[in-house]
Amino acid sequence: MAAQTTRAEGIEARADARGISTIYGETSSSALPTFTLEADCDDSNICTITEPTTGLSETIDLADFSVIVDHDRAVLTKHGVTLLEGRGGDGGPDYRIYGTWMDHAGFAVETGASGQVNGVTITLRGAQAFGDAAESNPAADATWRGLMVGTPTRGARRDNLLQGDVELTFTAADNMVDATFSDIKDLDRNAPHTVTEVRFMNVPVTDGGYTDGTRGSGTWIEGAFGGPNHEETAGVFEQQDIVGAYGAKKE
Repeated sequence: MAAQTTRAEGIEARADARGISTIYGETSSSALPTFTLEADCDDSNICTITEPTTGLSETIDLADFSVIVDHDRAVLTKHGVTLLEGRGGDGGPDYRIYGTWMDHAGFAVETGASGQVNGVTITLRGAQAFGDAAESNPAADATWRGLMVGTPTRGARRDNLLQGDVELTFTAADNMVDATFSDIKDLDRNAPHTVTEVRFMNVPVTDGGYTDGTRGSGTWIEGAFGGPNHEETAGVFEQQDIVGAYGAKKE
């Protein structure tokens, strides 16, 4: 865990690829009980956050933020990836964050992030991935395996933490990647989630990055390969009322 924390600052400092999922939220105000926010980030980590209904937006510099949190603890290690849990709430906003830092990329999901603004309680959940992008496609067929983390976007169990496996297979002949998220469990219930597997097939890869679906539609994936030999990949996804992030290492 200490090694991951040491790597984290370096990865965040040199990150030139970042994906942020749709951010889902509720408020204690009857005027706006639920809402979503869409984030669009450029290569310099400047992100525009937009509320799609009103079109109101704000630009933020992600260099001002960090996913490094206090109270980290290791949860599990699988496929060479160690998952960490962080919690907040000591004198500040409440939240839970699950994620990790590999050698060239990191990913996390944050749930139950709540605080008050002008007497109104606001709760948010979403996912992000970031890293040192390879900016080129792999030269040969390859497979990456790792972990995914997520949370339901709606329903009574929203803000529960989900965890599963991810396998990505790249086909060099057509520059396509298939992504399979499987064995998805609800960690809060210690039981399989109602959706145990989601897939994205034949996702086109260009300049080391890949995306499929429409942001904000509920079915969308965005990721990139990282490291000098494409040894890692990380990204964010949404499907079947799950929002999540993932990271994997080449086999």
